[in-house]
Amino acid sequence: DKTELQHATQLDMENRQSLINTLKIAEQNMCEKEYIRYVKLSNISGTGIVAGITTRYLFPDKPFIAVNSTSDTVKVSGRGTRKLVSQGLDLAAVIKSAAEAVGGVGGGHNIASGASIPNGREEEFITIVDQLVGKQLHNFVVQR
Repeated sequence: DKTELQHATQLDMENRQSLINTLKIAEQNMCEKEYIRYVKLSNISGTGIVAGITTRYLFPDKPFIAVNSTSDTVKVSGRGTRKLVSQGLDLAAVIKSAAEAVGGVGGGHNIASGASIPNGREEEFITIVDQLVGKQLHNFVVQR
């Protein structure tokens, strides 16, 4: 049906524009620590996609963490690269440990993971993530 195709095309265009807008917001608000880059957002959808695009195409040298606050919780998406994983990065372990340390839950894969953490614990979470990533990457260098 032509109407359904037009509707689907319109939805696709809206989704693409929303992603572009979110990427612009993320780029403008990006922060950097010693071992990670991160952005703190509020009520944004698609943070996993934003983290993936940022890590893959813009800044592949460090893991990227997107922290998205909503009214009741904070959702976290973390992304790395194959190169970082080959150098010892395990985001699943990092995100899980950091989330648990601040009263949340998390996990996933060595290259991509996520968490839910309590509101107000974002800075502490980010600091722990940076420290844990540093330990993983430092241990890889020391063991070589």
